[in-house]
Amino acid sequence: MKIGTITYWESQENYGQLLQCYALLHFLRQMGHDAFLIKYLSSSTKRPLIQRLKSHILYAVRPAYRQQAKMWKRLNKIEREEARKHPRHFDEFRRNHIPSTPYAFTAAQLRSTPPKADAYVCGSDQIWANLDPVFFLQFGSPHAKRIAFAPSFGSLHPSPKLEKRARSYLEKFDFLSSRERSGIELLCKLGYPEASLQPDPTLLLPATTYRKIEVKPKSDKPYLFLYLLGNETDVSVDDIHAFAHAHHLQVRYVASQGRIDEFPKLYPTVEEWLGLLDNAAYVITNSFHGTVFCLHFNRPFLTFPVKGSIKGMNNRITDLLERYNLRQQIYEGSLDDLFNRVDFQPFNRLREEDENRSKELFISILNKSQPTYN
Repeated sequence: MKIGTITYWESQENYGQLLQCYALLHFLRQMGHDAFLIKYLSSSTKRPLIQRLKSHILYAVRPAYRQQAKMWKRLNKIEREEARKHPRHFDEFRRNHIPSTPYAFTAAQLRSTPPKADAYVCGSDQIWANLDPVFFLQFGSPHAKRIAFAPSFGSLHPSPKLEKRARSYLEKFDFLSSRERSGIELLCKLGYPEASLQPDPTLLLPATTYRKIEVKPKSDKPYLFLYLLGNETDVSVDDIHAFAHAHHLQVRYVASQGRIDEFPKLYPTVEEWLGLLDNAAYVITNSFHGTVFCLHFNRPFLTFPVKGSIKGMNNRITDLLERYNLRQQIYEGSLDDLFNRVDFQPFNRLREEDENRSKELFISILNKSQPTYN
């Protein structure tokens, strides 16, 4: 079956974004489908006038909103500058590992001349946070299957008017799911109580699949892999370096998504990033996908909650770790907890069960002649 997937894909430094895109495609192709990424230029979609006016008003009257808007603008600028100064060769990974449409589509092009497919799948990542109709598969043949696999609403709290718009987008789906419990709660509120909680696509593949593409680091000396997003953490990078030095560990530090500090960093490719994490003695991160791959590779780790305006993102990390009985790996004040024994057996068992369940799910949905939701 020909299956077009749609998700975020354009980043030059977001490892999780690219790996979740890769994972879903690889999973579907392993099942025998001709799966490909629909390259969508999400920046080409102009928000409705009422939303733009609301943003301008909030920017004018709410200092917190103004501060958050300035922060995201600054982070986007930093990300572009970092990509120019320190290329991580994400385009090469896309060429080698992500089968996709030969060119990128605007929203208008997708509505007028969409790539043909028997089924369209949206997900994962926070693609539903802005209610972009393209990410709700509002294009393509009406006869094609439409599947939402583990998308996220992010921290969206829609008004009644936006809820009405969301309901109109959801009517055409054959299957609905979300990656987080908060997303399931919202789908239930919108009238879809049968929507199910599904794992992030990176969890659908075993560690052996990622090890086939990883590049191992050259040094054999034990090291702590530090992978941080943004700027706010509960412990300073200086303290983490001091902690590692006291325990005779080198620090391999990778920063992403706007993080700035004076400490030396690495700028690995996706394959090198996987190798750095897989071969680390210990890992400290504040990233959801950093945490996912600690689980995959059974690496001792601590996850720092994110702070500030994006702290709502902690829900997905909490959901993830509670699923595998590992909530204690969330940092609560002591770096020494990094040395506590981690029982990865529940994860190893349940991840495989989730993979098999997802295979059965796709077989069931794609073989159905009638939509699951009407």
